[in-house]
Amino acid sequence: NAIGYAHDEDATRVSAYRFPEFLFDLLGRNAPRIHMVAHSMGNRLLIPALAALDGKDTGRIARIGQVVLAAADINVKEVNQVAAQLAALPKKTGNRITIYASTNDLALRLSSLVHWFTRLGEASPKMFVFHDLDSVDVSGAALSRRAFGHSYLFDSAKVQADIRLLLQDNAGPNKRPLLALGHNAKDG
Repeated sequence: NAIGYAHDEDATRVSAYRFPEFLFDLLGRNAPRIHMVAHSMGNRLLIPALAALDGKDTGRIARIGQVVLAAADINVKEVNQVAAQLAALPKKTGNRITIYASTNDLALRLSSLVHWFTRLGEASPKMFVFHDLDSVDVSGAALSRRAFGHSYLFDSAKVQADIRLLLQDNAGPNKRPLLALGHNAKDG
C-alpha cells in the first residue's frame, strides 16, 4: 500500500545484498527448471541478480525457466545498464524473459514522479523494448480497478492466461492473447 512504500523500498534494498547468492544457490538445486515471476519492487531484486549470473556456472543458468517481469517498479536506466546480460540469458536457457507493462498502472506513475525516472513497468508515454527480451503491453487487460491498476498480475484473467501459455508452452508473444510490442528471435 502507499503508506508502506518507503518501508518496502528499504526492505528491498536490504534484501538485495543477499538475493544474488540466494538465487545462485536455488539454481543449484535438483529442479530441472525454475520459473521466476517478479512483481513491482521484486524486479529490483530479480533483475540485478539475473545480471549477476553472467559468466557463472552454465549448468545452473540452464535451469532458469521463464522469467516474468510484471509491473516493474525499477528505474528503466538501471535496466539499460544490464540489458546485455539479461538478453544473453534466453540464448543460454531456451526460455524467455517477458516484460509486462501497462498505461493504467497509476502506482508506477506515482513512483516515476517520486523517483524522477520512468519505471520499466510503465507503458506510457511509450513502452521500453529491449533486444532479445519480450515486451507485452497489458493496458487493455489491466484496468485500474484495484491497487491503482498495479495488481493486474493477480486481477486480470487475460494476463494470467497469457502467463500460463508462456509458462506451460514457452509460447512466443505472437502466440499469446496480449499485444506484444517487441519480442526476441525465437518466436515460431
